Amino acid sequence: GFNVVRLLDLVSKIKIKQDIKNCVAVTFDDGFKDNYELAFPLLVKYNVPATIFVTTGNIGKGDTISRDDIKTMLQGGLIDFMPHTVSHIVLSSVQPDWAQKEISDSQKEIEGVTGREATVFAYPKGKHNDSLKEYLKDNGWGAAVSVIEGTVDSNSDLFALNRNSI
Repeated sequence: GFNVVRLLDLVSKIKIKQDIKNCVAVTFDDGFKDNYELAFPLLVKYNVPATIFVTTGNIGKGDTISRDDIKTMLQGGLIDFMPHTVSHIVLSSVQPDWAQKEISDSQKEIEGVTGREATVFAYPKGKHNDSLKEYLKDNGWGAAVSVIEGTVDSNSDLFALNRNSI
């Protein structure tokens, strides 16, 4: 009974205070290889859009997706890729300049690989603070997601959107 929408569309709806009561967005964190090998075929089969937040320093290493995987997933038009820092460091535990570099460098990498603008950020482990939220707002980001369990509505904080783990 839910309407599965792109995370970018959900963010747009929240910005204009549109009703999102029956909307759900699918997201994945870190960019593990199973996103490509297991989830991607199912997302295509059922025509479900999703956003994958990628830790960019790990692209192509160990059990993570490669640049080629990302480019293949982009072709179908269902998958968006967004930044999740370079090293998956908890941003609220480091100096602001380091946190900002992690954010901006991961954004540049995602945009370089995808050729698309990256405007939604995922805080590693969901940890954030007011200064991180302000940095994102002041630097043109549209939204950020946490890992705080719960739903979102038209009044949700766009820079601390709740998500539910499954």
